[in-house]
Amino acid sequence: MNATAKADEQPITVVVRRRVKPGHEAEFETAMREFIGFALASPGHLDIHVLRPAATGPADYTVVD
Repeated sequence: MNATAKADEQPITVVVRRRVKPGHEAEFETAMREFIGFALASPGHLDIHVLRPAATGPADYTVVD
């Protein structure tokens, strides 16, 4: 196996932050549950975490995939 093939096998982490409009948090969380099911069923996918926003302040969700 060459060095390029080994590099292709290394896991990557993707971090995405989304600000949800006030009043749309439940809709966003429903969409995230559907996405999580899709992502976890994808070959090679390892895990996904959704960090919810603090109780006060903007509704910033952070997704670590």
